[in-house]
Amino acid sequence: GILSIRSKELLPYLISRLVKNRPISANQARALGSICTVTGGSIHVYFSTIVPTYLQELNDMFNKDLDEDEKFKEEALRGCIRSLCGSIENVGVRPLVNEIANKCSSDKEGIRK
Repeated sequence: GILSIRSKELLPYLISRLVKNRPISANQARALGSICTVTGGSIHVYFSTIVPTYLQELNDMFNKDLDEDEKFKEEALRGCIRSLCGSIENVGVRPLVNEIANKCSSDKEGIRK
């Protein structure tokens, strides 16, 4: 599709729409997960925006009793991160590992997990 061909032009707009506005909705997370599957060669540029935001969203849910909507959102967030990790090409592996490694020393237990 057009996103896989023109990702460098479209990703800045899409990422800002799907990541900048918190709280992230389940629909936003699913949309970003779908985008990740077709932009594996160029999405790594946005790891420093995507990973901290989505991990913070998951941290906000950590150790809480979640209702059905919140569980649905949590699964969408986790699915998005799985799509992100599973879709990157070789050029994005190092930036992803660096971004995740930076979070390992967080003082927030939910971020580390």
